[in-house]
Amino acid sequence: MVEEIRSARKAGVPLVAVETGDQYAFAEDMVSSLNDKTPVMAWDAVRGYRAMNDAGKGMVSGCGLSSDDLTQNATNPVESLRMAGSFGEKTVVVWMGAPMFLSDPFARQAIGNLRDLFKTDKRMLILTGAMFDIPIELRPDIVLLQEPSPSDTAILGMIDDLTQGMPVSPDVAMKASLLDAVRGTSSLFGAEQIIAMSVAGREV
Repeated sequence: MVEEIRSARKAGVPLVAVETGDQYAFAEDMVSSLNDKTPVMAWDAVRGYRAMNDAGKGMVSGCGLSSDDLTQNATNPVESLRMAGSFGEKTVVVWMGAPMFLSDPFARQAIGNLRDLFKTDKRMLILTGAMFDIPIELRPDIVLLQEPSPSDTAILGMIDDLTQGMPVSPDVAMKASLLDAVRGTSSLFGAEQIIAMSVAGREV
């Protein structure tokens, strides 16, 4: 997924939608995978905007935006998209919970308005959510990507971390059983919760 986002940025794609089982982990992945000089901003309807890295904080300061601008004044979806239009060049905006707002014609228009604006200076709006039904008027403009389920390697690493410190480490058979139980889960966080409940209160 990270490589697909990088490729889209290199190609100057301004609008992307990502189907992901963990929007919060995805936002953190964007910070760790992109150049330190790339401003990354995350938005949700409760907290408004948050600068996810130092470059984001610098961009906000350079644009003359206050903390109130980013929070109280940006929880409205349409206003938040309008504000995104004032962000600095190369800024990546992770707009969480997007499927909930795509039924609003004003939100759809606000997203469409960012297409040409973002393309001129390599900014990117990344809409995130569990599943998208992109409105027909936006389909030509938005690249839809799907984040894959966690790999077996990632799940096994999580199992090792989760069971570390237990009196007896899980054997190969138990690891295989736990892996089978969560294979195909949409997020590593979700898989972790299932496994944590499975092993809680029992010696392995």
